[in-house]
Amino acid sequence: MNSLTKIILIPLDNRPVSYTLPVQIGQLNNNVEVLVPPRELIGGLTHNTNVDNVLLWLNETIQNNKIDFIVCSLDTIAYGGLIPSRRNPDTEAMIMARLSDFKILIENHKKEHNTRLYAFSSIMRISNNNINEEEKEYWDKYGELIFKFSYLTHKIQLEDKKTDKDELREITNQIPEEVLRDYLLARKRNFDVNKYYLSWIEDDFIDFMVYSQDDTAQYGLNVMEGKALQGLISEKDLSSKITVQTGADEIPDNLLIRGLVEKSNQKLSIFPVFSTEKGPNIISRYEDRTILESAFGQTNLCGAQITDSKEKADIILLVHTPANAQNDYAMSIYEDPENEKAIELCINIIKTTDKPVILADIAFANGADNLLAKKLLADGVNLDILYGYAGWNTTGNTLGSSLSMGISRYLAEKSGNLNFENFKKLLLIRISDDWAYQTVTRQKIRALTHEADTLILNEELKPLIINLAKKVNLTLSKIELSFPWNRTFEVEINIET
Repeated sequence: MNSLTKIILIPLDNRPVSYTLPVQIGQLNNNVEVLVPPRELIGGLTHNTNVDNVLLWLNETIQNNKIDFIVCSLDTIAYGGLIPSRRNPDTEAMIMARLSDFKILIENHKKEHNTRLYAFSSIMRISNNNINEEEKEYWDKYGELIFKFSYLTHKIQLEDKKTDKDELREITNQIPEEVLRDYLLARKRNFDVNKYYLSWIEDDFIDFMVYSQDDTAQYGLNVMEGKALQGLISEKDLSSKITVQTGADEIPDNLLIRGLVEKSNQKLSIFPVFSTEKGPNIISRYEDRTILESAFGQTNLCGAQITDSKEKADIILLVHTPANAQNDYAMSIYEDPENEKAIELCINIIKTTDKPVILADIAFANGADNLLAKKLLADGVNLDILYGYAGWNTTGNTLGSSLSMGISRYLAEKSGNLNFENFKKLLLIRISDDWAYQTVTRQKIRALTHEADTLILNEELKPLIINLAKKVNLTLSKIELSFPWNRTFEVEINIET
């Protein structure tokens, strides 16, 4: 019997995808334990993480356990979480002091126990809207203008068109000077902190690092910062230890799996299959790279590699892609008609392939393809033959989490440690969330009310979950549904068997 692999997770925030999903992915393996701070310490939409108490918990946990590796959101330590990284008014000196405390706390444990640190930090995003729910207060008035300012500032550096310069001047005049100054100072502070982490990598304090880019357009200050970091990484010859990656919420899943793959000393090969001809070359919504590039990046981040040989592959990554352009359920964008040929291809591969299959459904952003889900359910496919499944939010989110889930099951099976009950529960939660909620129920709730109405949620979603449970051979004794951030964008599904 192998000794228990113990992992510490310091999450981005307290949402289910940040706090619960990485733990559930670890729990597919009976030989893995993911230790995470109490949820009440972790920040949410309206409050920051209690960093001091998280550090106290971290100190106590490493004193009482031999930790194999740590997966840490540096945004949580530095700012109190992902959303606070955009709102936090603290000076750079205050942030550096917290980071210093963190480093001192775990440095000795790393040396004594050969503990590895997998860290991730966000490149501050720029939302193209006037919604300040996750931004500073002034975003409701100037968000779109700041986005255009950012977009044109970068574009002019590359193309230098007079029309762009004139538009930038006009936009700059519409943003109050103090607002723009505050925004640019916050960006500079966060960028300086991100550059500082490079020294931690050079000193071997961080073993592997991800800079994540969330909601990325073709141009922008965030894109400029990403390219600048890439330049510094190349200059310092750190490319084997750092990556700049689209996405955010799936990164802890990726890094947890990377740690398990490295610990297993296995070389995993993934063969991607795309359901549409143009699919690999389409640039997804909210990302700045093709679907093929995202698939390569997410696979590499999990510690695996893409192969061009189906025969040599350990796992098949089935990517259900758009035919021409990615639609969006949350934004009610249906520009690309349903592609029945692609759906039939997916079902055929799932039913006939003699290798493990992971299904990443990215035909739509913010929800699984309704037609594919219905066909899968109607076709009598035994859903628990899927090793991994996702169809939520962005392409990066879906690819990263489905790969992590599938590789976790694969490694657990290979070592004889698969907890199949936990796998079926996680599969049920993912299909219930990504399809039954995001694609079906969320639209119904939003058509009836602007509120996060848990009564409608239970009326609409519970029957779907009960039916789905039969498809994965589970009998449920309890279903609990809630809106963790008191909004309809995300749901929390807790089940007991």
